[in-house]
Amino acid sequence: MRTTKTVTIRQISSKGGEIERDAIIREIPFTILLNGQEVVTLLCTPQKLEYLAVGFLFSEGILKSRSQI
Repeated sequence: MRTTKTVTIRQISSKGGEIERDAIIREIPFTILLNGQEVVTLLCTPQKLEYLAVGFLFSEGILKSRSQI
């Protein structure tokens, strides 16, 4: 899945509207489940989700060591 999306932006000013294209960051909801129970839903870019999940669980103290992964 791509992390950016190109969109059309219309800027409105006293001189009239200008149209340009720009890229925005795409975010998705990402739910972490542990033993079938929802722990958290995060909004994040859709890259390296496994690392995000492990890092989140470590930072919350849910995982204590690599052997628990």
